[in-house]
This record gives sequence, C-alpha cells and structure tokens, in this order.
Amino acid sequence: MERAFSKTWVSNPSSGEIVKGHLIVIARLGLAPYDGLTIRDPATFSGEWSVERRSEHILTRIGFLRAVFSLAGIERVVLYRGLSFERPPEVRTTPTLLSGTFHRKVAEAWLDPDPTAFAVTMMRQPVPVERLFMTYLETEAMNSQFREGEAVLLDHPRGPLF
Repeated sequence: MERAFSKTWVSNPSSGEIVKGHLIVIARLGLAPYDGLTIRDPATFSGEWSVERRSEHILTRIGFLRAVFSLAGIERVVLYRGLSFERPPEVRTTPTLLSGTFHRKVAEAWLDPDPTAFAVTMMRQPVPVERLFMTYLETEAMNSQFREGEAVLLDHPRGPLF
C-alpha cells in the first residue's frame, strides 16, 4: 500500500482511485476535509484497499512521522510552496493533502515559468509536524526520479498560507 500510494502521489496525485480513496479515508478519520469527486470504481475500498487497511496505513504513517520528529526534538518544519497561475485563481478548494518542499530553490523554480502566466508566487511557512503525512526523508518514491525535497501535508483550511 505504501509503495502504490507514494508512487501514484509522486507521478500524478489526481490520477485514479488510489489517492482519492486515501483522501476520503483521511476525511472520514477527521484529519482533514475532503471536497472532491466520488469514487467511480466500487473495488476502491475492497480487499487490501479496504477502509480499515487504508485507515491503518494512514494512522501508522502519521504516527511514525510524529515519533521520528519528536525523537529528533523537532516540533515544526519550514516549508516552501511555489505556485503558478495561468489565469486568476478560483476560490480556494480544500485539497485534503497538499505538497510543499523543504528546499527553497525548488519553490523558486516556480517563480520563473512561462512569462505569460497570470501570476506566480512563493510562500514560506513553519508547519507543525502534526500536519506531515509523508516526506522525502522516508519515502522511496520521492527520491527516485523527482528530487524535490517534498513534504505532503494534511490540509488545514484556516492555516495562514498552506
């Protein structure tokens, strides 16, 4: 489950039912809101991908990260997020999980895309470890082809930036 989820997230988090199923279970667990599409494939929550197994994976992953950072004496991490808009952004949607990076230069890469873009921005924010879901530090898929120092966060709709 870990390999399939992380590989899908890294390559295209909007593809298929693997990530969507996790987002729905994250919301059911009360960890972050979900405002997305419904499940198309009835097998999304069956067998090894049941709600119970997904819940176990999600809670184990979050618990592991919290324990590691706690043992290291780290309560917050500083993350960066670069965004580029081709047109004026719509009202903020609730993404359940969102990405940031530990590396400023990765976020800065978003600042010089297509010069015709409507707007580009970079944000920096200290984020409590409790919001971390997955990072490049422990996730193999985030260290193979894309070396972006990624952190995947549980959304906090009232968070200051992200």
